[in-house]
Amino acid sequence: MNTIPKHVVIVVFLLLCNGFVRAQTGKERLNQLINAQTESLGSFLPADTFTAFTRLHEMVGDKTIVGIGEATHGTKECLQAFMNIATRLIRFNDFKIIILAESEFSDTRALNDYVVNGKGDAISALRYIRHFPEMRVEYDLLPLVEWVRNYNLTQTPANKVWMMGAENKGMQGVAEDALSFIRQTNMPVADTFKQVLAVWANLSLGMMNEYPRMHPLEELEPQFTAFRKAASLYEGDAQLKQSVEQIEYSLRIHYMKYGPEKVEGRTIVRDSCMYDNIKWIKTSRPGAKIIVYAHNAHVQKGILYAVGKEYTSFGYLLDQQFPGQYYTIGTDLMSGTFEVGSGIAPITESDDKFAAILHAATGKENGIFYFQQSETVKKYFNKKHYMTWANLSSTKSKLQAVTNITTDFDALYFAKLSTPVTLAPAWDSTARFGLGFKLTDAMKEDIKTNGFLQLEIKSVINTPEIRWPGTGVSVALLLQGNSKLVDLKAQVIDSTTCTTRFLVPPGYNPENLILALYGNNISSMQLQEVAVNGHVMDLQSLNAANVNVFNQRTKVEYYKTQHKDNGLVIQRVDGSLP
Repeated sequence: MNTIPKHVVIVVFLLLCNGFVRAQTGKERLNQLINAQTESLGSFLPADTFTAFTRLHEMVGDKTIVGIGEATHGTKECLQAFMNIATRLIRFNDFKIIILAESEFSDTRALNDYVVNGKGDAISALRYIRHFPEMRVEYDLLPLVEWVRNYNLTQTPANKVWMMGAENKGMQGVAEDALSFIRQTNMPVADTFKQVLAVWANLSLGMMNEYPRMHPLEELEPQFTAFRKAASLYEGDAQLKQSVEQIEYSLRIHYMKYGPEKVEGRTIVRDSCMYDNIKWIKTSRPGAKIIVYAHNAHVQKGILYAVGKEYTSFGYLLDQQFPGQYYTIGTDLMSGTFEVGSGIAPITESDDKFAAILHAATGKENGIFYFQQSETVKKYFNKKHYMTWANLSSTKSKLQAVTNITTDFDALYFAKLSTPVTLAPAWDSTARFGLGFKLTDAMKEDIKTNGFLQLEIKSVINTPEIRWPGTGVSVALLLQGNSKLVDLKAQVIDSTTCTTRFLVPPGYNPENLILALYGNNISSMQLQEVAVNGHVMDLQSLNAANVNVFNQRTKVEYYKTQHKDNGLVIQRVDGSLP
């Protein structure tokens, strides 16, 4: 049996040891570089200490847009990092606008009014963002809202910080803005189209799927396009007009999600819409630097980090529109849990995730890592690794494969442990009442003969000084048949005397009609006279059985009713809204 010479064994052993030492030395050197480019995250409060991110203002430099991403929509650490970064950029880099990109453009008008002018209160301003992020940011974002408000108290009007949204995926707010623009400009619009807008402005969650079934996109889109083009010729409130410019986007987004035939590309349309609104906000305040907060997939500069497939993010569009001015900070999470609205979901773990790599290299619980300071580090991180990805419908986070991450992000915030955001208790964002009218036989016969229901309402409506989104009164006509809803029509009551005509299909049985009045957030309403096709209704016959004045879920009484001067008064109960 042949044996390997002893000197050969020694040489091989030494070579292996040398390779091991070099490998260890290379890894140690990489870890040293990573540590040199990482700084820890301090606590957000007290905000004015600013012990964290001491180099952030140097890294951002003279950039005019900073995009801050989040790996999930339900991680407290992502929000805390965003708040810490945002307040520091405001104090040290003179940033003047915070854009919560996935919050509604129209609904955040009240939020901006609070931080700039002090109208209302912070909790209400957040509650009335009716879509994302709704309850999920109420408690955890509140410190930033109050900080911005207090900061603005020390600033001149020209230097105050704005807080706005950029989303237009909710038709309610866009339709409200369109109706407000029509009233403001006295723009001539057919009653039938104003009725369509009124339906969208009051569309309940339960009707999100129903209305697209009754009215396909092909029917409505030409009407919305014609309206948008006509509105472009009128001068009015600039933000209302910008909202009207987005009305077709909102319509398409709604049908992509709720239409009978789900359409792909919803995210692409959303990003185009958010980009247009962000660009409009920036243009509206020349020279102001902006901070944009959204999911990683939206703020990224490239099209590599996507929801299962490539798409153009608004971050890519901003980087192209403002070359050299856009700085992006992504986020990644190593472990823990996050909130998805319906419960708590786990973070999927992997040693090859960026957060795990950064934690192992630095030993830090969390921090911000700057890619651009070392070519060696950039080369390593541009290899295939993984990031946390999750949205509101996730049952757990996904491992998203990413290559060339430094083309997407300039820096990365990481956290070892993700904890869920704090959700508010169950509540309704608006104080509502509903009033059902009883149609007489004479009214029904007249409707059947004429093919329409003409409603005349004389009333006095008192609204609070602060008009939160959704404030107002509308009348709705529901057409039922064969155990399902056939159509839905509505009209906003915006004057003391309101007359509207609802067309009814030929041969339709008026016995299946439901006529109702709905109010949101008003102080009071005095119904003086209601007539249907000339037949005056007996308001004295309306009683508690006709009026729903409390929340069915929480049993909170919002309004009380009383008969007065041959009419009906619906009065807000003080302190009824939590």
